[in-house]
Amino acid sequence: MNRFLLADKDEKTRQDLDLTLKEDLKNKLEHHFLEEKDHLYILELLKKREEKARIEEELSLLFNVSKHLTHLYDLSKMYKIVILYLVNQINVKKGLIGTIKEGSKTIDIKSSEGLNNDQLGTAINIKNNSYFNDFILPKILEKRTVLDNQVYRHKDRYFGLAEESVLIVPFRINDREINVLCLFDKIDQVFSAYDLKSVSTVSCLCSISIDKVAHYQELQELFLEVTSALSSAIDTADQYTFGHSSRVAQYAVFIAEKLNFSKEKRDKIYLAGLFHDIGKIGISLEILHKPGNLTAEEFDKVKEHPVKSANILRSIKKLANIIPAIMFHHERFSGGGYPQGLSGEDIPLMARVLCLADAFDAMVSDRPYRKKMSLKEAFSQVEVCSGKQFDPTIAKVFTNFALEVEDLHNSFFSSRDI
Repeated sequence: MNRFLLADKDEKTRQDLDLTLKEDLKNKLEHHFLEEKDHLYILELLKKREEKARIEEELSLLFNVSKHLTHLYDLSKMYKIVILYLVNQINVKKGLIGTIKEGSKTIDIKSSEGLNNDQLGTAINIKNNSYFNDFILPKILEKRTVLDNQVYRHKDRYFGLAEESVLIVPFRINDREINVLCLFDKIDQVFSAYDLKSVSTVSCLCSISIDKVAHYQELQELFLEVTSALSSAIDTADQYTFGHSSRVAQYAVFIAEKLNFSKEKRDKIYLAGLFHDIGKIGISLEILHKPGNLTAEEFDKVKEHPVKSANILRSIKKLANIIPAIMFHHERFSGGGYPQGLSGEDIPLMARVLCLADAFDAMVSDRPYRKKMSLKEAFSQVEVCSGKQFDPTIAKVFTNFALEVEDLHNSFFSSRDI
């Protein structure tokens, strides 16, 4: 007979036997008659049920934590999610994730739950805590956990944060810093080996996520350095627009912050600012440096640069989401701009922001065909063009924060008379 059929038959036999035993046990319970072996069987069933519940609880914790960490590239959010899950799942009154840096006498709090942060601040001073320095810290350095269910004997040892019990799990230890997961005061119980296992597993997930975020940030920094260098190289080819792209990017980010853009959108608009004029590399300097008015044919050539910029960037996957901002930053809010003559909110919001940032920097910079305006004149021009060239909401935000704009401008042209 097929061995798989035999296995199925054996499994069915075991299930039938188990069902028979349960029915027999039920009859005995109804008649208040139990033998010693029946007591043992009940205890075994309860033990298995409890173990199954624990495994399910642990898997649920790990699933929920890992599900969130997989898509997070913000360490502060990651720390918050982890400590919140642990405090609720392990059922404790409070907890924190902290870092002890080499040579430091403090635990820097990355995130906490249930603590009085106004009273505690952002760091715990460990300098004068001899117990922590002499006994706890050496254990942590050896990657050993600390589990203490008798805190009431020595509350001062844990900075007054624990009244009854404490669990400390170190993770991601290197030459520069030690990270710790700390849970305080298990509710109605003491910390168990099961709790220790769960927290240790979560700490491993934290380590993996921190490494992932660090690697991602390194790639982001490299990407920004390369894009900034490329943008600067393009600007360098034109003495009149040297530094223009970088300034436009920073003006755009300033406006985005005032409009409460998310960090992700601010990063996008910064890149859009850096690359908004990349299409001009296909336009002759003779046209770009012409001191007088452009002919209609020459102006048509200049008007091609937003589309050329978009086409150049289209092949770079990382920059695909900033193409609309670049392609439409010469559209006018009242219509009549280029390349498509869009108007109002049909123009992408980031393009409207970039439009003002680009125009403002052009106004306060020398160009072949005119001298730069003063800041006062440029702000006045923004107000005049509000609702025409510029989105009126964006123009109002920009002029409302004129003093901050001046400070930003001064950082670019600190040696000039403004």
